[in-house]
Amino acid sequence: MTQELIDRYSLLRTIHLMQPVGRRLLAEKLGVSERNVRTDLEALESSQLVAMQSKGVVLTPDGERAADQLLPLIQNLTGIHKKEKALQTRLGWRAAGS
Repeated sequence: MTQELIDRYSLLRTIHLMQPVGRRLLAEKLGVSERNVRTDLEALESSQLVAMQSKGVVLTPDGERAADQLLPLIQNLTGIHKKEKALQTRLGWRAAGS
């Protein structure tokens, strides 16, 4: 379940960066099969987070909000936040606003 959430979040973020984008290109960028992309896109479309258009897949406003709201959770699940903090410390950087 956790990996599925991370995978679908990655799909949402990739769509956000490349929209409108086709399934084949999404599969290439994410390193997964078109079949996996199609399955995930169907789930995201049924949740009204993406819309299929003739030019490709785009995020809906709900999809944009979901991607933004999921970021802290995904960072926590993947350990990215801890890695960012460690890198800041190692490089002697302060967090923005500090």
